[in-house]
Amino acid sequence: MLIVCISSMKIQVISTEKELKGEFDNFQGNSQHYVEFYCGEKNSLDILSFIVSGNASLVILDDDYTSPHSVHLLESIRKVKKEQKIIFLTSDDGLELGKKISSLGVQFYAIKPISEKEMIDSARSILKI
Repeated sequence: MLIVCISSMKIQVISTEKELKGEFDNFQGNSQHYVEFYCGEKNSLDILSFIVSGNASLVILDDDYTSPHSVHLLESIRKVKKEQKIIFLTSDDGLELGKKISSLGVQFYAIKPISEKEMIDSARSILKI
């Protein structure tokens, strides 16, 4: 699939949460931005390939989907795409995960549940739109 976007941005969402998909379907419908969802195999290599080949302005990574490989996946993303903007979502409110993820340079770390407004506002702020 070839996607040509002029003055718009691509966002990749790695999650199976229906609420999150609904939020970004609404966002996409009300803007010129393209949102691409990944809910395929939970294989870290497949997810990394999706992110690298997608060339998105922003990646939203759901820890509940990628766990227990989230830290390793983020480390791999940083090796390949050092400047990739990332929002990390998790249900884990433990400090250990937060410390590990924060050291990997994510732009926004959120503990679920997160409101649709907060999610969209965060994406807009990171993308400066």
